[in-house]
Amino acid sequence: MNKKGISIIICCYNSESRLPKTLEYLSQQTISKDIPVELIIVNNASTDNTKEVALKEWNKYSCHFSFQIIDEEKPGQMFARKRGAQEAQYEYVLFCDDDNWLQSDYLQIAFDLMESDYKIGALGGQSIAVSEIDFPDWFPEFAEGYAVGKQLEKSGDISEKGLLWGAGMVARNSLLNKVFNSKYPMLIDGRTEGKLISGDDSEICKRILLLGYSLYYDNSLLFYHNISPNRLTLEYKNRLWEGFDISWKILVKYEFVYIEMKKSRKDRMRDISYSFKRILKTKGEAKKYWKTKLLVRIGLLLKMYFVSNDLEYRKILKFYLGNTKNK
Repeated sequence: MNKKGISIIICCYNSESRLPKTLEYLSQQTISKDIPVELIIVNNASTDNTKEVALKEWNKYSCHFSFQIIDEEKPGQMFARKRGAQEAQYEYVLFCDDDNWLQSDYLQIAFDLMESDYKIGALGGQSIAVSEIDFPDWFPEFAEGYAVGKQLEKSGDISEKGLLWGAGMVARNSLLNKVFNSKYPMLIDGRTEGKLISGDDSEICKRILLLGYSLYYDNSLLFYHNISPNRLTLEYKNRLWEGFDISWKILVKYEFVYIEMKKSRKDRMRDISYSFKRILKTKGEAKKYWKTKLLVRIGLLLKMYFVSNDLEYRKILKFYLGNTKNK
């Protein structure tokens, strides 16, 4: 069992220009001195001066957090998150992206929320987008894909949505030990150089739900998300959405297992109804996304007895059965 406290994990790939401000905000956290905190920088196959900049910047502050930099040579955000969780010594793990500027009370609020309900497996907050350039006209429609805005209208259980952003997400390390168990490998590697395959954070959430825990969202968990200009081009946005499409083909299979193993017939229909509602509320490419999601959901339910030869489905089912057989 991990000790009570918070392990902040920042996964970095060529982050030398983004880290300074992120570390400055972390140094200003107002958390009780009785709560131990460590900061772990995971240098994920960087080719710039990420390590040197991280050490130099952190040494500017007289912060009581313990600090270390570790290397993960295997490229991929999931591998970096896994390595960070393995190195973490505390029960509550915060995944802070290298462009997340956490408000000063973030750690304290997160700790108190996790302590308040042992069934919360992971929690997240809301973000405000900032950039050195003006945001394009299309950005509001796609803001959620950039981990920007509110994840729910008001604070509460967000398990029905089935995911939280990896940005600013806090999870129990005792669960991450199961999520990242090499006996049941993750199916989504996450972003690497030249690849925008998002969804490893969503896969973490899907596995936490399969383990019998809930996801929670709180408006008071606030951070700024600093979005660099190169991520605000149409070319980047289109690649980002293509990556979502790829990962969704895997994530929907988690939903299928979760529905069949954990939910009633009434709950299954509620999920389909939720997709219908999202179709009515959204426009453009986002509407197309939810239409596809609805069709896949319905299709999987109709084929529930004919997917046993699907390798990814079998791996997900193996993860679920392997972690629940003794319950």
